[in-house]
Amino acid sequence: MKTWSITQRIFFTCFLFVAIFFPAIILSMQNAYERSLTQAKKEELSTTAFAMISEFEFEDGQAVMPPRLFVEDLNLPGSDLVAVIKWRKQQVWQSQSSIDNNINASMFNILFRQTDGHSPQNTIFLSDFNEDDPHFALSKKAEFMIDGEFEQVTFLVINNKQVYEGELSTFMNRLWGWIAVLGLVLLGLIALSLRSVFMPMKKIIARIGEIEEGKVDTIKDEYPHELKPLQNSINKLLDSEKQQRERYKKSLDDLAH
Repeated sequence: MKTWSITQRIFFTCFLFVAIFFPAIILSMQNAYERSLTQAKKEELSTTAFAMISEFEFEDGQAVMPPRLFVEDLNLPGSDLVAVIKWRKQQVWQSQSSIDNNINASMFNILFRQTDGHSPQNTIFLSDFNEDDPHFALSKKAEFMIDGEFEQVTFLVINNKQVYEGELSTFMNRLWGWIAVLGLVLLGLIALSLRSVFMPMKKIIARIGEIEEGKVDTIKDEYPHELKPLQNSINKLLDSEKQQRERYKKSLDDLAH
């Protein structure tokens, strides 16, 4: 069975670290970015609802909205943002953006049934409304004086998630690209570091080979501080062996005489 070298073991450990740690960073950043986008969308839809409330009026018992709204997307047919107004559980207005749009009345009826029980003080925001084709949705109630009494009017807004998903996909593709580049650079730096760390060890091994071949009798090169004790020990061992050979030779010479 082949035994891995120390360099291979360290590099493999670093590779496992990169393979586990970097995806965890990506997942964390993805969740944070999703929360940020979702919060921004909630604020956007809330602003839309409040703008509608500020523009809404009753005239002669009829709901009235201006022909052109403050939120421009509601004025554009086929826009990804659609709104309706319900009073006494009946739809009394819908935005021009509902024309040529797959966000239809049935979706608003479902949203109204899901959120009808909340009080005017609460704003209901759904980030995954309509499971088959997820949309952002928001429901906000407000009270208006009608015929001398306060009555609740519900403002419903639905927003297609295509733009959101496009932004998230673009962010994730760029993030994976940068993380991949960073991982490769990191592994490259680790490989260079391991090479520089083990280079002195290879140099010592080469010198020991030269000593075995009789080319040199001691290790005189400069090495990092951590390898000095090893260098000194090898030189002492070589010196001791040399002295022992000289004593042995001297003893043989004495016996010969």
